[in-house]
Amino acid sequence: FRRVLFRSYRALAVFAGIIGVAAFLLIPKNLVGKGASSPIEKRDIVRDYRDIFPDPVFRVVIIGMALCNLTILTNATQLKVILLERSLSSEAASWIISLFALSVIGGRVIVGIALDRLPVHLVIAGSMALPCLGLFILASGVELPMAIAVAVSILGLSTGADGDVMAFVVMRFFKVEIYGSVLGLVGASVALSGAAGSLILSWTLHLTGNFTLFLTITGVAAILGGGSFLLLGREKLLLAR
Repeated sequence: FRRVLFRSYRALAVFAGIIGVAAFLLIPKNLVGKGASSPIEKRDIVRDYRDIFPDPVFRVVIIGMALCNLTILTNATQLKVILLERSLSSEAASWIISLFALSVIGGRVIVGIALDRLPVHLVIAGSMALPCLGLFILASGVELPMAIAVAVSILGLSTGADGDVMAFVVMRFFKVEIYGSVLGLVGASVALSGAAGSLILSWTLHLTGNFTLFLTITGVAAILGGGSFLLLGREKLLLAR
């Protein structure tokens, strides 16, 4: 098993190296002449942050992303344990987790298309609140494999959507000059949310000995976080900036 694992890592390292070099070589040499931004001017980071933090849209985005991503680390590390707790066999749990990975890809594609064609605030709110359905299904204690597969697929879709939403909302509602700063802050809030979710998981497991309470809490948080993104469609909020 170790030998296979090491070979897999080596293969991934070679693949990543090839793709990285290919991407570098494909960058046009005359990129600036094709509409790219002019050379970066020196910016005052303190001034930028003074513009970012009081922005009501920024607060909505930060709070919404934090509430919707409490399960981001749990999905990566504890999902199979949750499925085994639902009386699935190890083989069935592994098969369902593969659906999660496929759903992540589907979420990226579907939400990406929707963001270009439908009201942005509705797409963001719906995709970010979506995991509540999967979380509540799992919290119900259902042991039917098909129902669990649907729940896990929903979680995968929302995880895939998260990357699209995070980049798109920053691009759409903030100046390009501070895009990197805002995206970094939003990414940090997601990471902190995942860490907070791990603490909540530890507390609920100590309190109850199972995942039900954690799944319920994070499901409610996803509803609240997703609903907060509806504020991005309010003209009053945008004018208050």
